[in-house]
Order: sequence, then structure tokens, then C-alpha cells
Amino acid sequence: MMTKAIALTKRCRFINIKLLLFLLLSLSLLSIATGKVNQGNQITDTIKPDSLEDLALQRAMGYVYQDSFPSAYACLDSIIALRKSCWSAYVIKAGIVYTEMTDDEQFDREEYFKALIDTALDGLNNFLDDSPEDNWALFFKGTAMGYLALWEGHHGSWVKAVFKGLDAGKIYSKTVKQDSLFYDGYLGLGTLNYWRSAKIGFIRSLPFIADNRDLGIEQITLAMDSSRYSSQAAALGLAWIYIDRKEYNKAIYITNEVLKHGPIGRQALWPRGIAEFLRGNAPGTIDNFTQIMAGLERKGNQNYYNISLCEYYIGMAHYWMGDYTSALNYFDTMLARQVDKSVRKRLKNKYEAAEKYKEKIARKIEADKQRMKKFF
Repeated sequence: MMTKAIALTKRCRFINIKLLLFLLLSLSLLSIATGKVNQGNQITDTIKPDSLEDLALQRAMGYVYQDSFPSAYACLDSIIALRKSCWSAYVIKAGIVYTEMTDDEQFDREEYFKALIDTALDGLNNFLDDSPEDNWALFFKGTAMGYLALWEGHHGSWVKAVFKGLDAGKIYSKTVKQDSLFYDGYLGLGTLNYWRSAKIGFIRSLPFIADNRDLGIEQITLAMDSSRYSSQAAALGLAWIYIDRKEYNKAIYITNEVLKHGPIGRQALWPRGIAEFLRGNAPGTIDNFTQIMAGLERKGNQNYYNISLCEYYIGMAHYWMGDYTSALNYFDTMLARQVDKSVRKRLKNKYEAAEKYKEKIARKIEADKQRMKKFF
């Protein structure tokens, strides 16, 4: 295992990547940092968690995967209240804030998200001034930089996203070069390596451009098999990668394994539902997106972007099954709902597709009527 880890480290290269959110969240959920602060009469000089902090981390992570964001916040806030210099807790909280914004498809807490990141980076940089080789501090700094790259890639400047992604990659690389058994670091490296190569398309065929997709899969698999905290997130990261590679059965197998051993939350239901839809499995599509939609409706405070997506996928599945009444019901509900202009713009392709399939259904129904007339 050590030989494999060292070999993987030597092959790493870093260019831009559009980071996957749930992977970055899991990267931040690795520990609760103490920093170099006075805890009673003890001075700590590492970010590595103690047993109590580790327990808090596990609980926060569990709440996230159960879609229980308030409980996750409460867990982290209790730690921050006890230790203001717990910099990694700020990184974790920023990740949860972004995850919840994505879950709602409402990105109205940008200032709060960035304030958490800024606080964390200030503290981590000060810590690294004294302990520049501390892997946990480096790891959380890389994660924070990855979040900023993610935000810029989705909502800001791709130029900034490129440089912040490069910075995150260099930091992740340093952690595993210093300790080839720092398995949680391979999740960040693998994510960067796979998606960087996946997004550059035909450029991969050029002789001076490395195709690191297979390397990325190896690294994420290593994190899935050997990391302390990142196994579940690494598994879900591989599921999204298999969807990108059109290997839908593999994606479904992995998400089934995750759901078998943990809570049934939307973080796992989304990739499984997308994989079922893309492979044309109508019952699987209906089951997954019905569960996702029910969870979003229970949560409330929706702008209906994600709920509308669920209705579209479920409507399409009913269409495949020949249940035109149910298909029309879901399409009509989606199309009739009043949503914000920005949401309607983002859903434009789905609205157009729903209208097209409504027309197809109308033609099929009319054709059936004409055929029936011939017999009577």
C-alpha cells in the first residue's frame, strides 16, 4: 500500500479543475482543529484532532449526510464557542453552508460563506508561519482554497478559479509528499486530477498534455479504501466520475453500498437517480427522485429549481413506461409553477423538453383515438 501511495504521489500534476462540492465538503470534514493555542495549561502545536474533537466531527458529518443541516451547524457552533481559534471548524462550517445553498439552489449567503473562509485562512496562515509542515493545517488551507475556487468557478471569475485551484492542488500535493500514508489527502488530489483532465476534452490528445483521469480514479479509490474520514465522500465522488464516464451500473453499485451502510440522504440519492435516469431505468428514476423531492418539500424554503428537476425526471420516467396521465401531471405541475426569472432561465431546456413531450403525448393520444374509431 505504501509503495502504491508513493508511486501515485510522484505522478501528480496540477492544472485547473471544477471541484465537486460534496467532495470538498468531505475534505473539510476531516478534523476539528485546535491551532497553537493555550488549552488550560497545555499548548498544542498541531491541527490533528483529539478524541473529543473527533467525536464531534463524526456527528457533524453524520448530520450532513442525513440532510440535517441545523444539527450539523449546532455541533460545530458548540466547538467554536469553546475555542474561537478552532480554524478547521470554520472551514467545515463554510463547506456545510455551501452544501446547503446548493441543496436549495439559493446562493444568497455568499458574504457569510466567504467570511468563514477568510477567518479560517487568517488563522491557518498564522499557524503555518510557526508550523509550516503541519499536514492538517496544510490540508484545511487547501480545502479552503478549493472552496473559493469552487465559488469562483460557479459564480465568479474562471481566471480566479484557475489560480485558486492550482493553489489548492499544490497544497494537497505537499501533504502526501510529506506523508504518503496521509490517505485523506488523496481524495483532493484525485478529484483535481480526474476533473482537470475530464474538462479539457480534445486537448488531452496533445502530446504535452497529461491525461490524469485514471490516476485520479486510483487516488480516490485509495482514499475510499484507506482514509479515516473520507471513505463515504470518496465513494460518492467515484459515483459521479462513473456517471461522467457513462458507466452507470458502477455508479449505482457504489451509491447502493453507501446507502446500505449509512443514512439515506440527498447527497447519495442525486447521483443514483441521475445514473438510473441516464441508463433509462424508469422505476429507479421514479424511486430516487420521489425521495429527493419529498425531502426538499419537507425542508421547505425552496426556489423550486431542484424540485422542478425532480418533476421533470419523474415525468420522463412515466413517459417511458407509457403512463401518459402521470407524465402529463408532472410536466404540467412543473410548467405551471411560478418561479423566479433566474430559475426559469436555468430551467429553460427542461421546460422546452417538457413541452415537446407533452406534444408527443397529445399526438399519441390522438392517434390512439383514430385507431379506435376504425373498430367502432
